[in-house]
Amino acid sequence: MAPTSSPSSPSTAPEKRLHPFLARLEHMTFAWFTSCMSLGGMANLFMAKIIDSSGLYYLGIALFFVNIAYLLVLITLQIVRYACTPASFSYTLTHPIECCFVPTALLAYATVINGFASLVAHNENSAGWGLFLRIAFWVYFAASFIISLVCYTCLFARAEQSLHDMSPAWVLPVFPLMLCGSVASAVVPSQHELGGLLISICGLTCQGLGFTVSCMMYAVLLLRLMTASFPPPRARPGLFMNCGPPAFTILCLMGLSEEMQRILPALPTPLPLPATAYETLSIVALASSILLWLISAWFYLLTVSSLIHVATDAKLRGEMEFILAWWACVFPITGFAMATYEIGEALASGVVKGVAQGIVIWLIVVFVGVAVMHVRAVWIGGIMAEGRDEDRVIETMYHRAEFGGRGGEGGGHGADGADLEKAGHCELAASHQHPKGQRVNQLEANSPYSNPPTYPCTPAVSVSRLDTKKHPEHKQKRHDDDNDDNDDNDDADCDVAKMQPLPPCSCSAPSPSSSAHTTPWSSQLRMTRLSSSP
Repeated sequence: MAPTSSPSSPSTAPEKRLHPFLARLEHMTFAWFTSCMSLGGMANLFMAKIIDSSGLYYLGIALFFVNIAYLLVLITLQIVRYACTPASFSYTLTHPIECCFVPTALLAYATVINGFASLVAHNENSAGWGLFLRIAFWVYFAASFIISLVCYTCLFARAEQSLHDMSPAWVLPVFPLMLCGSVASAVVPSQHELGGLLISICGLTCQGLGFTVSCMMYAVLLLRLMTASFPPPRARPGLFMNCGPPAFTILCLMGLSEEMQRILPALPTPLPLPATAYETLSIVALASSILLWLISAWFYLLTVSSLIHVATDAKLRGEMEFILAWWACVFPITGFAMATYEIGEALASGVVKGVAQGIVIWLIVVFVGVAVMHVRAVWIGGIMAEGRDEDRVIETMYHRAEFGGRGGEGGGHGADGADLEKAGHCELAASHQHPKGQRVNQLEANSPYSNPPTYPCTPAVSVSRLDTKKHPEHKQKRHDDDNDDNDDNDDADCDVAKMQPLPPCSCSAPSPSSSAHTTPWSSQLRMTRLSSSP
């Protein structure tokens, strides 16, 4: 019977040699959209006029149109990737890393909506644009809601994440849904009262869901940091993602509170609103924003301190290399800068506005630096290469190769597929029960299975050729490693048997007959006085 193929277990037939461009394009993952959303974030930042400069404003408009073209190019390249290379979209959705980055395409789309809203905000003939933005918002909301459910369902069903390798990317599937709030605050000014009210309610609801999930992820992240330390040096810039949820929540609250006096009368309530309702809502929004601002600032400084730790350690500096998660240095911080400026405007504080302007200047430097590193990484093959991107094989995917995939997803049929799935879980559970040293010995020294799920540390095979790992020599290798571990355990048992126990400590006064022959071992310890008395 011919073996069946699946997205997680491609066919073992020899592959047709790809054109060099297509071979690189096969590994152009969805994480590339992080660069697009960062470019759009910078465009919106300049158009927000935090720094009152006409040059920066027109630069923002230019970047806005460049971002639209860049987004269309990335979408086209993704279509070519799945149509002309062995890459599979179903496999992308079941990959523990790349699946987290699928929603970044929607985040890039959100920056386009915000840019259009900024351009038509002061346009007297904005009725047509208002309809366009209303449709764009509801399309964005529907897509964000669906993609958050699909991505998390795929991630939860596979259970191929690892707590000790938790990264802020885990929150990305719900990030577009959370940004419905800030997108709503940008779209509402161009809407009529009832339409603006409906968009405001939807945006505020989604913002609450997204921020709540983000707070849950904060708890998991802090647990990971306490038990497994910081991520690898190359992954630490990704921690800037934690600045995003509080910052964009501030933009939602402050933006919607400014429109309440215009749209809230459209709310069909049986009782009239108090005369001070609008002022009360504005004060609550400002107080909540001040409360949330320090969360973003704290995570920003925490990430900076982790990077300073890398910069002061020669060994860690040698491990720094560009990955697409570095764009987290830009997009979340654009929201942080705009949130800081909104608070400064509400407080009429020149100091707070100055802080926001300083963040903008620093972001320009960071954006240029990350863009240069991105181009350099593509040029030297640091990304878009075999085993270097978010589509690579990682350790938690080992059971896919060892046991021929998962039942119910093409890896098996009926009871056989279920047995394979169960066997895969048992194998993983057994490997996690062993001490870390034994577990490493059970894997090949240069195997892709030894890669941590966060970022690469050893060469790895392409996901599209994962089936090549289903070879008897790998099972034999694991069997030999198990025998070596048993031999090591036997040697350790022999060493333990040769150890002599320490003589017991005599706490009571020695008897006259034994005092001359027995001396407590503790009396042989040399004590050093910590401080001398005057």
